[in-house]
Amino acid sequence: MFGLEDEDWLAAKQRVERKGKTALETFQGLIAPAVVVPHPAIEGDAEGLVQANVDFVNAMLEKAAMLPGEFSPQAFYSHYADYYLAQVLNGGHGQYARNSKWNETVVRAAAFGLNAMGAAGHLALLERFAAIMNGKDRRRARLIIEGGGFGKLDPGVEALDEEFYALQTSTPLAPLNAGWLKSLPQLAAVPQAEYAVALERIAAANPLRTARQAESRRKPAAMMAHHPLYSTVIKLCAKGGVAYDGLTAGVALSHDRPHYWRWGVKTNIGV
Repeated sequence: MFGLEDEDWLAAKQRVERKGKTALETFQGLIAPAVVVPHPAIEGDAEGLVQANVDFVNAMLEKAAMLPGEFSPQAFYSHYADYYLAQVLNGGHGQYARNSKWNETVVRAAAFGLNAMGAAGHLALLERFAAIMNGKDRRRARLIIEGGGFGKLDPGVEALDEEFYALQTSTPLAPLNAGWLKSLPQLAAVPQAEYAVALERIAAANPLRTARQAESRRKPAAMMAHHPLYSTVIKLCAKGGVAYDGLTAGVALSHDRPHYWRWGVKTNIGV
């Protein structure tokens, strides 16, 4: 289902989708093959190493302004296998579908990670869920995403959730994930005191870093100028004599009203 035999899929997908019109639309190929974590993460528990890899991936995407495929694909896959786990444990497959926006790259990365770390049971559940989400019944898939794991659940998805929870009890995913990370020849553990410097060294190797960061800063400003939510809040702040400083994360009003959300408004005098 996920084309697990195609090891070059991520780079190939980026080469097709990134047309090179801007810095963020230019795929450069693999720049940073190493997976760098602080040494204590290697010696600690499985969850600690998996989280260290998550931190590394976030640093590559944000601090280094790299695109998926420009740093270790294995780190990317491990991260999204863990994301699948965290989302389902927190709110079921419906929450996973909603929060991931059922993004093809995110879901396929999770599948590649699960397959590589030998998590056959978790992979089988993800494949069954993908069969539902990518099936002919588009209304069913839409309702699953819109529900986000709240309210009355799709019976098939609810059954998958229960199987997932039982599987996690018998076969926790984190030890499989951590074991696979430790087996990677590109895993590099550095002293905690040198970790930040090591990440900065990798980030500096991205020739498009500065241009991408500048482009990323421009996009929210353009969105805020046209999006009715942002423009309305900014006007209300101006009317009230306070300076708008952003929105807090959106939260659903209740389990029974998943389509209604609230945000806090950050201003110069507080939220």
